[in-house]
Amino acid sequence: MVKKNVVTWSYVRCSTTKQDLTTQSQQLIDYSNAYGFSICNHISDFGISGSEFNREGLNQIKEGIVNKSFNQLLIYSISRLGRSMVDTITFLNELNDNGINVISLKENLDLSTPSGKMISSILSVLSEYELETLRNRVSDTLQTKKRNGIKYTKSVYGFDFDNLKMSLNEKEQKLIRKIFRMYNNGFGYTEISNHLNTNGHRIKNGRLFSRFYVRNILQNKHKITDKNHQFYNGRTPIFV
Repeated sequence: MVKKNVVTWSYVRCSTTKQDLTTQSQQLIDYSNAYGFSICNHISDFGISGSEFNREGLNQIKEGIVNKSFNQLLIYSISRLGRSMVDTITFLNELNDNGINVISLKENLDLSTPSGKMISSILSVLSEYELETLRNRVSDTLQTKKRNGIKYTKSVYGFDFDNLKMSLNEKEQKLIRKIFRMYNNGFGYTEISNHLNTNGHRIKNGRLFSRFYVRNILQNKHKITDKNHQFYNGRTPIFV
Protein backbone atom coordinates (compact mmCIF):
# COMPACT_ATOMS: atom_id res chain seq x y z
CA MET A 1 0.00 0.00 0.00
CA VAL A 2 1.38 3.37 -1.00
CA LYS A 3 1.57 5.93 1.77
CA LYS A 4 -0.12 9.27 1.38
CA ASN A 5 1.38 12.66 2.17
CA VAL A 6 4.52 11.95 0.21
CA VAL A 7 6.21 14.10 -2.39
CA THR A 8 6.32 11.91 -5.47
CA TRP A 9 8.34 12.40 -8.63
CA SER A 10 8.02 10.14 -11.65
CA TYR A 11 10.47 9.25 -14.40
CA VAL A 12 10.14 7.75 -17.88
CA ARG A 13 12.64 7.20 -20.68
CA CYS A 14 12.76 5.84 -24.22
CA SER A 15 15.83 5.01 -26.29
CA THR A 16 14.83 6.31 -29.71
CA THR A 17 12.77 9.16 -31.08
CA LYS A 18 10.58 6.58 -32.82
CA GLN A 19 9.23 5.43 -29.46
CA ASP A 20 6.48 7.11 -27.48
CA LEU A 21 6.47 7.98 -23.79
CA THR A 22 2.69 8.32 -23.63
CA THR A 23 2.01 4.74 -22.52
CA GLN A 24 4.62 4.82 -19.74
CA SER A 25 3.46 8.21 -18.50
CA GLN A 26 -0.21 7.27 -18.50
CA GLN A 27 0.39 4.09 -16.50
CA LEU A 28 2.24 6.10 -13.85
CA ILE A 29 -0.63 8.59 -13.69
CA ASP A 30 -3.21 5.79 -13.45
CA TYR A 31 -1.22 4.17 -10.64
CA SER A 32 -0.95 7.40 -8.65
CA ASN A 33 -4.66 8.07 -9.07
CA ALA A 34 -5.54 4.55 -7.96
CA TYR A 35 -3.57 4.95 -4.73
CA GLY A 36 -4.66 8.49 -4.05
CA PHE A 37 -1.49 10.55 -4.45
CA SER A 38 -0.28 13.13 -6.93
CA ILE A 39 2.84 13.25 -9.06
CA CYS A 40 4.49 16.57 -8.24
CA ASN A 41 7.15 16.44 -10.94
CA HIS A 42 7.06 14.25 -14.04
CA ILE A 43 10.54 13.89 -15.54
CA SER A 44 11.44 12.31 -18.85
CA ASP A 45 14.41 11.55 -21.10
CA PHE A 46 13.35 11.21 -24.72
CA GLY A 47 15.40 9.36 -27.31
CA ILE A 48 18.37 8.63 -25.00
CA SER A 49 19.95 5.22 -24.54
CA GLY A 50 20.00 3.65 -21.10
CA SER A 51 23.73 3.08 -21.47
CA GLU A 52 24.17 6.86 -21.17
CA PHE A 53 23.95 7.65 -17.46
CA ASN A 54 24.60 11.38 -17.87
CA ARG A 55 21.08 12.42 -18.89
CA GLU A 56 19.21 15.65 -18.32
CA GLY A 57 16.23 13.98 -16.66
CA LEU A 58 18.30 11.66 -14.51
CA ASN A 59 20.54 14.55 -13.49
CA GLN A 60 17.42 16.44 -12.39
CA ILE A 61 16.54 13.52 -10.12
CA LYS A 62 20.08 13.53 -8.71
CA GLU A 63 19.74 17.22 -7.91
CA GLY A 64 16.43 16.47 -6.23
CA ILE A 65 18.13 13.88 -4.04
CA VAL A 66 20.71 16.42 -2.91
CA ASN A 67 18.09 19.10 -2.30
CA LYS A 68 15.69 16.62 -0.62
CA SER A 69 12.97 17.76 -3.01
CA PHE A 70 11.05 14.47 -2.99
CA ASN A 71 10.76 11.27 -0.99
CA GLN A 72 9.25 8.87 -3.52
CA LEU A 73 10.13 8.01 -7.12
CA LEU A 74 7.63 6.31 -9.39
CA ILE A 75 9.01 4.58 -12.50
CA TYR A 76 7.60 2.33 -15.19
CA SER A 77 10.51 -0.12 -15.09
CA ILE A 78 13.94 -0.38 -13.51
CA SER A 79 15.36 -0.68 -17.03
CA ARG A 80 14.24 2.93 -17.61
CA LEU A 81 16.87 4.07 -15.13
CA GLY A 82 19.70 2.42 -17.05
CA ARG A 83 21.02 -0.64 -18.82
CA SER A 84 24.07 -1.17 -16.64
CA MET A 85 23.18 -3.29 -13.63
CA VAL A 86 26.02 -1.80 -11.60
CA ASP A 87 25.03 1.81 -12.32
CA THR A 88 21.33 1.16 -11.87
CA ILE A 89 21.61 -0.69 -8.56
CA THR A 90 24.09 1.90 -7.28
CA PHE A 91 21.53 4.59 -8.11
CA LEU A 92 18.71 2.65 -6.42
CA ASN A 93 20.88 2.27 -3.32
CA GLU A 94 21.59 6.01 -3.38
CA LEU A 95 17.87 6.73 -3.44
CA ASN A 96 17.22 4.25 -0.64
CA ASP A 97 20.08 5.61 1.49
CA ASN A 98 18.54 9.07 1.23
CA GLY A 99 15.17 7.85 2.46
CA ILE A 100 13.53 7.91 -0.97
CA ASN A 101 11.13 5.09 -1.74
CA VAL A 102 11.12 3.65 -5.25
CA ILE A 103 8.10 2.07 -6.93
CA SER A 104 8.52 0.26 -10.24
CA LEU A 105 5.31 -0.87 -11.95
CA LYS A 106 6.66 -3.47 -14.34
CA GLU A 107 8.60 -5.35 -11.64
CA ASN A 108 5.83 -4.78 -9.07
CA LEU A 109 8.56 -3.39 -6.83
CA ASP A 110 8.02 -1.18 -3.81
CA LEU A 111 11.16 -0.68 -1.75
CA SER A 112 9.13 0.33 1.29
CA THR A 113 7.70 -3.19 1.65
CA PRO A 114 9.51 -6.24 3.09
CA SER A 115 9.46 -8.01 -0.28
CA GLY A 116 10.79 -4.87 -1.98
CA LYS A 117 13.67 -4.64 0.47
CA MET A 118 14.48 -8.30 -0.10
CA ILE A 119 14.52 -7.84 -3.88
CA SER A 120 16.72 -4.77 -3.48
CA SER A 121 19.20 -6.80 -1.42
CA ILE A 122 19.29 -9.52 -4.07
CA LEU A 123 19.88 -6.96 -6.80
CA SER A 124 22.72 -5.43 -4.79
CA VAL A 125 24.41 -8.82 -4.50
CA LEU A 126 24.03 -9.37 -8.25
CA SER A 127 25.47 -5.92 -8.88
CA GLU A 128 28.53 -6.67 -6.74
CA TYR A 129 28.97 -9.98 -8.56
CA GLU A 130 28.84 -8.28 -11.96
CA LEU A 131 31.28 -5.59 -10.83
CA GLU A 132 33.76 -8.17 -9.51
CA THR A 133 33.41 -10.22 -12.70
CA LEU A 134 34.14 -7.09 -14.74
CA ARG A 135 37.25 -6.35 -12.65
CA ASN A 136 38.50 -9.90 -13.21
CA ARG A 137 37.92 -9.68 -16.97
CA VAL A 138 39.83 -6.40 -17.15
CA SER A 139 42.67 -7.85 -15.06
CA ASP A 140 42.87 -10.98 -17.22
CA THR A 141 42.94 -8.85 -20.38
CA LEU A 142 45.76 -6.68 -19.04
CA GLN A 143 47.81 -9.69 -17.97
CA THR A 144 47.37 -11.31 -21.39
CA LYS A 145 48.47 -8.12 -23.15
CA LYS A 146 51.45 -7.79 -20.80
CA ARG A 147 52.56 -11.38 -21.43
CA ASN A 148 52.22 -11.02 -25.19
CA GLY A 149 54.11 -7.73 -25.29
CA ILE A 150 51.09 -5.64 -26.29
CA LYS A 151 50.56 -2.12 -24.97
CA TYR A 152 48.35 -2.33 -21.88
CA THR A 153 48.71 1.15 -20.38
CA LYS A 154 49.84 4.65 -21.35
CA SER A 155 53.47 3.99 -20.51
CA VAL A 156 55.48 1.10 -19.13
CA TYR A 157 58.80 1.98 -17.53
CA GLY A 158 61.45 -0.30 -18.96
CA PHE A 159 59.73 -0.59 -22.36
CA ASP A 160 59.00 1.50 -25.43
CA PHE A 161 56.18 1.11 -27.91
CA ASP A 162 56.29 0.59 -31.65
CA ASN A 163 52.63 1.14 -32.52
CA LEU A 164 51.04 -1.22 -29.97
CA LYS A 165 53.95 -3.63 -29.56
CA MET A 166 56.30 -3.38 -26.60
CA SER A 167 60.06 -3.34 -27.07
CA LEU A 168 62.81 -3.33 -24.45
CA ASN A 169 64.31 -0.07 -23.27
CA GLU A 170 67.72 -1.28 -22.13
CA LYS A 171 68.60 1.96 -20.33
CA GLU A 172 65.42 1.88 -18.25
CA GLN A 173 65.73 -1.84 -17.58
CA LYS A 174 69.23 -1.23 -16.24
CA LEU A 175 67.85 1.46 -13.93
CA ILE A 176 65.09 -0.87 -12.69
CA ARG A 177 67.71 -3.44 -11.76
CA LYS A 178 69.61 -0.75 -9.89
CA ILE A 179 66.45 0.25 -8.00
CA PHE A 180 65.92 -3.33 -6.89
CA ARG A 181 69.56 -3.70 -5.82
CA MET A 182 69.42 -0.51 -3.76
CA TYR A 183 66.15 -1.57 -2.11
CA ASN A 184 67.53 -5.04 -1.30
CA ASN A 185 70.56 -3.33 0.26
CA GLY A 186 68.35 -1.41 2.66
CA PHE A 187 67.74 1.88 0.89
CA GLY A 188 64.27 3.41 1.30
CA TYR A 189 61.97 4.84 -1.38
CA THR A 190 62.99 8.44 -0.71
CA GLU A 191 66.70 7.63 -0.65
CA ILE A 192 66.44 5.79 -3.96
CA SER A 193 64.46 8.57 -5.67
CA ASN A 194 66.88 11.22 -4.42
CA HIS A 195 69.85 9.20 -5.69
CA LEU A 196 68.29 8.74 -9.14
CA ASN A 197 67.37 12.42 -9.46
CA THR A 198 70.82 13.57 -8.31
CA ASN A 199 72.39 11.43 -11.03
CA GLY A 200 70.20 12.93 -13.73
CA HIS A 201 67.70 10.11 -14.21
CA ARG A 202 64.09 10.92 -15.12
CA ILE A 203 60.81 9.07 -15.56
CA LYS A 204 59.01 8.62 -18.91
CA ASN A 205 57.53 12.13 -19.04
CA GLY A 206 60.81 13.78 -18.12
CA ARG A 207 59.87 14.55 -14.54
CA LEU A 208 61.80 13.70 -11.40
CA PHE A 209 61.50 10.34 -9.68
CA SER A 210 59.25 10.48 -6.61
CA ARG A 211 59.21 8.06 -3.70
CA PHE A 212 55.77 6.88 -4.88
CA TYR A 213 57.06 6.19 -8.41
CA VAL A 214 59.92 4.15 -6.97
CA ARG A 215 57.54 2.31 -4.68
CA ASN A 216 55.23 1.46 -7.60
CA ILE A 217 58.16 0.04 -9.57
CA LEU A 218 59.24 -2.13 -6.64
CA GLN A 219 55.71 -3.30 -5.91
CA ASN A 220 54.44 -3.82 -9.45
CA LYS A 221 57.47 -4.91 -11.47
CA HIS A 222 58.03 -8.66 -11.70
CA LYS A 223 61.21 -10.37 -12.79
CA ILE A 224 60.77 -12.48 -15.90
CA THR A 225 61.64 -16.10 -15.09
CA ASP A 226 59.61 -17.85 -17.78
CA LYS A 227 62.05 -19.01 -20.47
CA ASN A 228 59.21 -18.96 -23.02
CA HIS A 229 58.52 -15.29 -22.42
CA GLN A 230 59.56 -13.17 -25.39
CA PHE A 231 61.53 -10.80 -23.14
CA TYR A 232 63.22 -13.49 -21.03
CA ASN A 233 66.93 -12.97 -20.40
CA GLY A 234 68.57 -15.51 -18.14
CA ARG A 235 71.70 -13.54 -17.27
CA THR A 236 70.24 -10.05 -17.05
CA PRO A 237 66.81 -9.81 -15.37
CA ILE A 238 64.07 -8.12 -17.34
CA PHE A 239 61.10 -6.65 -15.50
CA VAL A 240 57.50 -6.12 -16.60
